Amino acid sequence: MLKIGGLLLMILLNTFLLNKAIIQHRIIKIPSQIISLIFILLSLPLIHLESHWGATISMSLLILIYTEIISLTDSINIKKIIFKTGFILGLLIMIDYHFSWFYFIILVSLIYYSQFNWKNFFIQLVGFIYPIGTYYLLSLMNYQIILNAIKLDLVFSKKYYFDDYHIFLSIIFILLIVSINELYHNYYRKTENAKKAFNLLFFFSIIILLQTVASTSLKFIHLMIIPMTIIISNYLIYTKHKKFRTFLLGLLFISFMFKFIYL
Repeated sequence: MLKIGGLLLMILLNTFLLNKAIIQHRIIKIPSQIISLIFILLSLPLIHLESHWGATISMSLLILIYTEIISLTDSINIKKIIFKTGFILGLLIMIDYHFSWFYFIILVSLIYYSQFNWKNFFIQLVGFIYPIGTYYLLSLMNYQIILNAIKLDLVFSKKYYFDDYHIFLSIIFILLIVSINELYHNYYRKTENAKKAFNLLFFFSIIILLQTVASTSLKFIHLMIIPMTIIISNYLIYTKHKKFRTFLLGLLFISFMFKFIYL
C-alpha cells in the first residue's frame, strides 16, 4: 500500500509539472484534463516495478529540464535558466550516468534558442558539475546508500512488466501514429514557440531511443511517457471527431484496467 501511495504521489506531481509546462508555455493552447488522464494512464504500469522511485524521479527531472529549456524564449533571467538546465541534468546523472547523453540536448538548446556564447556555456557547465561534485563528496563520506534508492540500475533489475500490456500498448502505438500524423499536417498552425517546443520534444525522443538501443536495456523507455503524453494529448484535444476521441479514451482506459486488475 505504501508503494502504491508513493507511486501515485509521484505520478500526480509529474502530472502537475507537465501540465504547468504545457499551459504556461502554450504548447497546447486549450487547457484540458485529457493531458492528465493520458499521463496517468501511461504512468500507472510503473507500479509493477520493484522500486519506482528512480523511474518517477527521473521523469520529474526530465520534465523540469524540458520546461527550463522552452523557457529560454521568453524569460528575463536567461542565465538562471541556463544554470538550472545544467544543474538539473547533473541531478539526473546521479540517478544513472547514461543520462549524460542529455548534455548534448541542453548544449544544443543554447544554439537552438539563440542563447549560445562562451559565458552561457560556462554557466551551464558549472551548473552541470555542481551536483556531480556533491555526489562525489557524498560517496567519499559513505553516504552513497542514500542515493542508491533512486538508481535506475536497481529499479529495473527484474522483469520489465510493460511486456504484459500487449493490447494497451498496441492501442497507444496506433494512437501515437495517428497523433504524429495529425501534428505533421497541422504543424504550420502552431506558434513559433510551440513549434520549437515540439521540435525539442522529438529531439528528446530520439535521445531516449538512442539511449535504449545503446544500453540494450529498457530502463530508459519509461521516459517516452513524457513526449507521448504531449503528442497524443495534442491530437485528442484538437480533433474535431469528439465521439471518436471518447471512444479512444474509453478503449484505452478499459484495456488498461482489464490488464491491471487481472495481472
